[in-house]
Amino acid sequence: MMLGWYPCCDILALFLIPVYNTDERRATPMVALIKLPFKLLSLPLIAFFVFVRFLVRILSNISGYILSPLILFILGCGVYTVITRQWNHVLLIGIVEAICLSALFGTVLIETFLDWCCSILKGFVRS
Repeated sequence: MMLGWYPCCDILALFLIPVYNTDERRATPMVALIKLPFKLLSLPLIAFFVFVRFLVRILSNISGYILSPLILFILGCGVYTVITRQWNHVLLIGIVEAICLSALFGTVLIETFLDWCCSILKGFVRS
């Protein structure tokens, strides 16, 4: 029987308290008291994740405005080096282009991960 999303709290609750409740959404009062300190500890983590997610979102938008013209310029340089058949420069420009694109996608991945962590903690506090 699973009491919630967080197995460490549920395992602790199962070992300490006999649970006779068959409804997974309702917990006994003792389980709620055991989860209370963990819920209180998760509130500063939620605030931290929201703040960091806000900063990453701002940096993602700013980097999009800065890196987009740079990526277009690098792409134009890549086309020029292909036309002039400077193959070693094509490789270097391709690497720089890949780094710029990975920086943009990396910020989106970090933002998504922080949003996921924040929603999991919010779900734990609401449980």
